[in-house]
Amino acid sequence: MHYEARIQAIITYHGSVLGEKMTKPQARTMSLTREQYLQVIPHWCAAHPLCWEHMVDRWCSAEWDEAHTASRERRLMMQGPSHHQGSQSLGQYAEAWSASHGGRPCSTFSAYAMAHKGKATSDVTYNPDDGPEAYTNPAVYSRLHDYTAMAQEVHGPDYDPSTEPIDPDVLMRVGGGKRHGRYWIADGAIDSSSTPTLSQVRAWSTGSSPAIRPRHDSSQHRIQQLETQLEEERRERHEMEARMMAEREAERQADHQRMAEMFQYMQSLGAAQGIAPPPPLFPPVDPALFHTPGQSGAASNNPPSEGFSPTQPRSNRPPP
Repeated sequence: MHYEARIQAIITYHGSVLGEKMTKPQARTMSLTREQYLQVIPHWCAAHPLCWEHMVDRWCSAEWDEAHTASRERRLMMQGPSHHQGSQSLGQYAEAWSASHGGRPCSTFSAYAMAHKGKATSDVTYNPDDGPEAYTNPAVYSRLHDYTAMAQEVHGPDYDPSTEPIDPDVLMRVGGGKRHGRYWIADGAIDSSSTPTLSQVRAWSTGSSPAIRPRHDSSQHRIQQLETQLEEERRERHEMEARMMAEREAERQADHQRMAEMFQYMQSLGAAQGIAPPPPLFPPVDPALFHTPGQSGAASNNPPSEGFSPTQPRSNRPPP
């Protein structure tokens, strides 16, 4: 495969030229120079070196590097593997699942759902009651849920998408068209020749038709999930704080009740023995005992000298 040729060239260069062992996960994060790529031309392209040079020039271009980096960042934002089909198409996955489960029928919708749960040979089934945790990529759950909701809105509440073919009109409406060249679900199994375009869907729409929904990218889904998670954590924190305050208040009330019961017991015990109750530990104090008389404007810590009048100005002249 051409998309694996660059990765294999990096592995081959490190192994044959540098004598180093290189794994695929490591090679996916690396690149070579043009001269290094040309040293490890694969056997299937050895007779056509110009074709290999053309591929290498493409990998070394700034446009390809920018697109490669953007695609890698989008993949890293995914919350799980894209699917468990391997190299199989969705139709081949459905056939393999049927063969592994006694010939049970498998619709395209069910195959798409189960392909995001596990391999076709594993014990996976489609259950409409499964939550996001049942899928290796939680975003798949929202896609299945949105398609099912709109399909039942169009065909009735008893419509079962797992036993019916995928409705192209509903698929275009719920997914906001064929964004980035891919349908909302089951992209590889949809016949584009029989699927209307988004402009045709708009032209056929009436007042009773379901609205065409804008498609949110993975980053928006991730932001919404983070906001929901933060709101849930905030709610749990508030509940925990309220619970702790209630427990502290209950403990304080219990301590107060125990002290009151102990005081009553001591009083009753003293009364039974003819002992007067003890006086209060801190008897009330008369505030007058701590009253300080006001001082006049002429008062001073030092006694006034003889012959000095506070109403007459003091002379700075020395005595005769």
